[in-house]
Amino acid sequence: MSFPTQSAYFPLRPTSVYGKSEVPIDLYVIGHRLPTTYRKADPVEAPAYVSYYTQEDYLVPAALRTFFNGKDYIKRLDYTHIEIRTQSNRLKKVLWFGSGPPLDVALARLLNDCQFIWVPLIFLLCSCAASLIAKVITLKRFHFRFLRQAGFGLWNCLGLVGILVAVSSPEILPPNAGTGRRALFVVLFTVLFQTLLAAFYLAVRAVIGAG
Repeated sequence: MSFPTQSAYFPLRPTSVYGKSEVPIDLYVIGHRLPTTYRKADPVEAPAYVSYYTQEDYLVPAALRTFFNGKDYIKRLDYTHIEIRTQSNRLKKVLWFGSGPPLDVALARLLNDCQFIWVPLIFLLCSCAASLIAKVITLKRFHFRFLRQAGFGLWNCLGLVGILVAVSSPEILPPNAGTGRRALFVVLFTVLFQTLLAAFYLAVRAVIGAG
């Protein structure tokens, strides 16, 4: 049976006839959708769990091909799983679903799908920030232009060898900086870069995992 509707929904009221009994309800919705019924309702009525998943290369079972408009293969399947665990007599409303994903899920999807953009960007930002911080700590009595010192971190794109070559060049760091300060700068830059990179990575993975 099919009928037109502008928004997806699931009627919960028929389940309320079971009184105080708990009838577990598991709903699977195509796409990442936000349940909207319980925005202002009593929290005890809200779905116990709402989870968002993405499955690559989904082979549609024969029994479900009609549900997927005859498709037997889907390159990427986004879906939402809603588990409702509460007394049946509390289910007196209709569970509606929004047309798009929640903001945190949308952000997680963006980060996951655009890794080829933000991974190099984070690498460059961490390199520039590590260069600036290391300079302030080890070479603070030497004056450099902000952009010049930030750009120094871009030598990190050539690896540690590139940093060593840049540090040994008098055009990058002044000769009177001394070997000890240069060495300290390299060590501090390396530690700061690894720390910043790890912090960004953990933050991004936390956002993706939460989504």
